[in-house]
Amino acid sequence: MTRQGWGRAVLVVLVVALPVGRWLALRTADRAWAESVGASATLGAIANLRLAIVALVFVSAAVWAIGNLYLVYRSIGSVHVPRRLGNIEIVEAVPRRILQIIMLALGLSVAALLSVRTGDWWREFALLGARGGGDIRDPVLGRDLGYYLFTLPWQHRVEGLLTSLVGVVLALTALLHGLIGAVRWTAGRLETTDLARAHLATQLALFATVLFVGYRLDPLEYVAGLHDVPYDAVLLEVRLPVAALLSGLALAAGITSLVWVRLGRAAVAGVPWV
Repeated sequence: MTRQGWGRAVLVVLVVALPVGRWLALRTADRAWAESVGASATLGAIANLRLAIVALVFVSAAVWAIGNLYLVYRSIGSVHVPRRLGNIEIVEAVPRRILQIIMLALGLSVAALLSVRTGDWWREFALLGARGGGDIRDPVLGRDLGYYLFTLPWQHRVEGLLTSLVGVVLALTALLHGLIGAVRWTAGRLETTDLARAHLATQLALFATVLFVGYRLDPLEYVAGLHDVPYDAVLLEVRLPVAALLSGLALAAGITSLVWVRLGRAAVAGVPWV
């Protein structure tokens, strides 16, 4: 290996070793504290729960991201890269195995980025399904206190994850479809292939569905204080009606996105999104 290669290898090792070393130091400190207070079993159960949540989120995100990127890969005929040999320019086809590796790396990167901090959700998951406060209801929406304490925090986490996952994968696939020419702007109109239109329309409809769920949860999150919104006239007269309006627009956007598959006119799908 050359000196430059050794330098890169050392740099990679340092980049990996620093966060891993920090993680090991924190876990060692936690383990020592747990042993000092006799809570080793509890700490172990929490660690297992954290690992299970991270693994579940990573696998789910990877399956969704890689599956959608694979559909883009299947629509690629060939990719050519220009190269120069002296004064001669040649065009070389990129092997499909390289394209597969790129798609796989993109999907795994998305999954890793979205799952990196999900282990901190163990508290919300542990509270899920608990009971209590059923006799106390909020004066705005009439939901019982137990829902706000034990169920809504987990729903808030999951909805945020789904919004990020579906949105990021949608943006990636739209970009890739554009790069390979399956989506292009011609004479002031958006033109797509049938496969790209069906793929993007389905993702848009799913993204609209996730947004719809999020807007339906917003009033509950306002009341619970998750958005640090004061209980005042603005909440009752502005925020709650706006959340209802946005949920209706999200529902309309999902429907028109599916209609886009049949009609083939991007303007139909774009109106609610605008």
